[in-house]
Amino acid sequence: MSVLADIQTTVEQRLQDATLFDGLDYFGDVTIIKEDIGDIVNQIQRALGPVAGICIVILTVDADNEHPNVNPPYLSNINVAVQVIENVVINRAQDSYKTANDMIEHVLLYLNHHVPSGAGECLILDREAIRTDDNPPPPANLSKRAIFKTSAGITLST
Repeated sequence: MSVLADIQTTVEQRLQDATLFDGLDYFGDVTIIKEDIGDIVNQIQRALGPVAGICIVILTVDADNEHPNVNPPYLSNINVAVQVIENVVINRAQDSYKTANDMIEHVLLYLNHHVPSGAGECLILDREAIRTDDNPPPPANLSKRAIFKTSAGITLST
């Protein structure tokens, strides 16, 4: 598996097993979607459907190379973005619900300083820590995004 895919998968697993604080499985009742370039719209629509109203998407990992003369390549600026998408009307009509703001803050708690498999360093919260997306994917009407940075070397895998 690629380094970038490893990082994305490790972030997904970390959130799926979010029992770090007080043994609570905070995201246990939330759909977590790992983006792969392609159509994830249907997955998001199902996750925001008539029952849940909120989901998490781990976006495709991007990277920059600040040291082009290093061999093998070392990606010194890997961006890992996690998006919390909420259909406010459906989500907050439930007796017990978690808002996008609550969930994105828990994402920060669970991921900041975590070392994902394949990464050379821990995830560090970006300076632009949390952003509200202007155009959340339908049927959502609220979307928050947290951005983390890490680095990793590229090696051949079999």
